[in-house]
Amino acid sequence: MQTTDQLDEIWDIYDDKRQLQGYTKRRGDELVAGEYHLVINAVIFNAQREILVQQRSLRKLKFPGIWEPLAGGSALAGETSVAAMQREVREELGVVLPFSPADYVMTFVGENWFDDVYAVQFDGELADFTRQESEVAALKFMNFDDVVALMAEQKMGHYDEILQPAYDHVFGAKKEQ
Repeated sequence: MQTTDQLDEIWDIYDDKRQLQGYTKRRGDELVAGEYHLVINAVIFNAQREILVQQRSLRKLKFPGIWEPLAGGSALAGETSVAAMQREVREELGVVLPFSPADYVMTFVGENWFDDVYAVQFDGELADFTRQESEVAALKFMNFDDVVALMAEQKMGHYDEILQPAYDHVFGAKKEQ
């Protein structure tokens, strides 16, 4: 099966202190020790405090068919974190959300990437989304606890570290247990 991943993306390269290094690499090129690229993701809530989850296309290289509560991807060379977040949501979900630095929640540092996480409330309906079929197979809103259970069932580990801070950021309080 042919993949739908964009292997021609060009990424800025950062050091471990998140300083631009003045050069780029193409997605798929090996990143050596000390080289990082920027990834961005958003948790999107609706007015009922449900989380938008998307099923990854079956043609994705990593985790095909998995449901996940994040929308995002890699920042392209020259993009800021916020601009990359706006582009990814517009491309994958067909909506324009006015991400700003105020929507930033946290950064995770991976083996060779920085993952900036944002959280916003979307006051529209599921029908307002136009999914990019090469990236997203399906969309739905789910309540917080069901998303946490789904991530555990799929053995997708670190979402518990993201969802609660994202909820707190958007709604200003801890989710009631």
